[in-house]
Amino acid sequence: MGSAELGLYYGPREDSFRSDSEIKQKLDLEDSKPTFITPLPETTDFGYWSNRFIDRQRQYKETAEIQRDHIEIAFPNTTTINFIGDTHIGSPDTDYNRIVQEIESIVETPNSYAVLVGDLVDGMFFGQAQHEQIEDIPEQFAYMQALVEHLGDNDKLLAGWSGDHDMWIKKMGLSAYAEFTKRTGAYLMQGLGYLTAKIGDQDYHLTVAHQLPGHSMYNKTHPQNRAYKFGGAAGSDIVVSAHNHQKGISHQWEKSFGGETHEVIYASLGAYKSTDDYARKKGFAQQSPEEMGGVAIRIHKDSKQIEVFDKILEANK
Repeated sequence: MGSAELGLYYGPREDSFRSDSEIKQKLDLEDSKPTFITPLPETTDFGYWSNRFIDRQRQYKETAEIQRDHIEIAFPNTTTINFIGDTHIGSPDTDYNRIVQEIESIVETPNSYAVLVGDLVDGMFFGQAQHEQIEDIPEQFAYMQALVEHLGDNDKLLAGWSGDHDMWIKKMGLSAYAEFTKRTGAYLMQGLGYLTAKIGDQDYHLTVAHQLPGHSMYNKTHPQNRAYKFGGAAGSDIVVSAHNHQKGISHQWEKSFGGETHEVIYASLGAYKSTDDYARKKGFAQQSPEEMGGVAIRIHKDSKQIEVFDKILEANK
């Protein structure tokens, strides 16, 4: 009878047996491994990455231009605030003469100021739509920066809200609003933002966004109404947005806590371009001058009173 093969069982199963020669071969292989004298890089664990991202977030917020969603501005006298959005600089269908006239009327009128509500440039379409524009992206940004700096140099710009078209450039690592505050001396906002205008003893609460959720073919101020009831604008005196290219103004009495009521102004801004390839494809009629352009409000010092103008030139006569 032959002698049993020497070895070890590593478990209760029969196939866990390893012979003496197999064990020695494994040990020899382990002994032949090279020794790394230069240390390998240290591994980074969850704690390391968490602390790193928390610290980077703090650093980012310290240098980001958009640092707040509520701004307060005090005015010495009855004041006109002009809301301008969707100028779509670069489009062949934009009314550039109207832009010039309205901007200059603001600059030349005492106690009149501008709030820009996004989509100032038409650029950064994707695909063939880009060929519809009359100037390339760099020239569109140059026009936009000249416009905001002109308002800033004359102390006429209060705030700017970024839009879709002028923010798409961020996909390429650039920003249309780089150094906006440095260039203009005005606030830069994004998304839903609040502006409290203080005049004497009066406080006027404004909620502004480039785009608010909602759209209705029957009610052009539907997004503003919706924002007041469901979207964070409750308690506002004025709710303004752009984006939809559907100009509309409505006055409504809203009830608040305790049964008190107050008047709210809802304003949907018109665009400064009358049509484009998308609108023609969808069968939308070209817009008339009356349907286009921004909206102005006049807020009074001696009593809580708001006047609304659907034409900026009329507000600044």
